[in-house]
Amino acid sequence: MPRSIVLVRHAERVDYAEKALGRNWMATADEPWDTPITHLGKEQATALGQAIRRHCEEAAIPLPTRALSSPMFRCVQTARAALDGMANPLAIGVEPGLTETMCENWYRSWGVPGADSTWGGHPGMQAGVEVPDDQMHPAAVAPSSGV
Repeated sequence: MPRSIVLVRHAERVDYAEKALGRNWMATADEPWDTPITHLGKEQATALGQAIRRHCEEAAIPLPTRALSSPMFRCVQTARAALDGMANPLAIGVEPGLTETMCENWYRSWGVPGADSTWGGHPGMQAGVEVPDDQMHPAAVAPSSGV
């Protein structure tokens, strides 16, 4: 029986959509590192699932039998909406190895003063610029067991 792998990146995310409108979602987010998808993002993911179902039917291949996602909220939301769109009631397995690299650039995208989703930090807060702990988002300097 033929098998296939479908690899998908997350749908439209709230922080990028807000940034495009001149707003900073991260400034008021409780968990700025874990951005959800937008309403449009959910529609995108649902449409993707519908397209995957059509493709599988036209190619006479089975629907996916397993779904894995990064633990990032936007990724799980995208996977759920896509599975719903293809009417495939699979549970989503969360795979930590699929998470983006949590390096200095990642922390600077949400943890420095004025963070706005810019990978590596917005101008003036880019990698290499020292930021005192008391100016960082509290979660960026908290022990991982406390987050």
